Amino acid sequence: MSNITGKLDFALLFYFETNHMLKKERKKAVVHFDLIYLGLISDVCKTYGSGIFYTFNKTAFHLKTTCPVTLTRFSHAGVDCHIIVQRGPNGLMDRVEIIVNKVTTLVHNNTVTVEGSRISLPYNHTYQHVFHYGIYTRRQSKVLPLSVTWYSVANGVSSLWVSYH
Repeated sequence: MSNITGKLDFALLFYFETNHMLKKERKKAVVHFDLIYLGLISDVCKTYGSGIFYTFNKTAFHLKTTCPVTLTRFSHAGVDCHIIVQRGPNGLMDRVEIIVNKVTTLVHNNTVTVEGSRISLPYNHTYQHVFHYGIYTRRQSKVLPLSVTWYSVANGVSSLWVSYH
């Protein structure tokens, strides 16, 4: 088992550091989600602080950058999902982009927009439900077994996690 996990660690780190060769990335994501059912990896990935990432395969690492970083990208039952985070110079996430089924939800400047229009919470749509979840905000997909939860502070988003149900 440790050999499989070690190889997966490398694959996910490589996946975070490169954002091309989409066919290979999608194959890795498919392998990744098959492994969830085997219990080899977690059903949650998260990022917080000034660049801490905790991957689905339970690997933690620090990546300090203000460039956009793909947190996860996969297809499930013909529906594509792509989640991108971008930190500002202060280390907080300045921009979080959640694309599911070609519908873009953007968290930026303490506002949430869907397809470019600012929304108020709670928000119900054919594909998603966005609502306050205690001190957090949650985007629950209606077409994928997926939720994205984040904590907003004055200057950005300090923590975010993706749950695959």
